[in-house]
Formats: sequence, C-alpha cells, structure tokens
Amino acid sequence: MSEVQLIEFAARAGYEDFMADPRRTALADERDAAIARTVLCPVELLCPRPPSAADVREAAGQWPSPWVCASASSR
Repeated sequence: MSEVQLIEFAARAGYEDFMADPRRTALADERDAAIARTVLCPVELLCPRPPSAADVREAAGQWPSPWVCASASSR
C-alpha cells in the first residue's frame, strides 16, 4: 500500500520549520517503525489553484482531464 501526501508551503522556511517541529520530531521513532520508506519530492505547482470538489465532479469522465496541469515546457 502506498500513500501520497501533498503539503504546500509559502516558502522554504515553512518547510524547514515543519521538518524541525518538536511535535513531529518527538514521534520520529514511532513513525520510523510504522513507515517503510519516505520519499520527499520538492515540486513547483503549475496550476493556478487546486480543483474544487465541484470541478472534479464536473470533469469526471473527460479526457484529457481539464485539471491536468500544463508542463513547464508548455507555459
């Protein structure tokens, strides 16, 4: 089983604060015992905003999805 979490920060400092948060680091041993692998992939969001639930329902079944973001090369 896999899980993907997307966490957005306004700036690099927000990410660094999150990683150093004492509540998070205090649980590191429990987390390491429960999670086999963590991969961090910094990304740049190319969509102007995430789709709302209504947007997703409206786009259901459309291909290509209107919510497939443009690649950096097509900006």
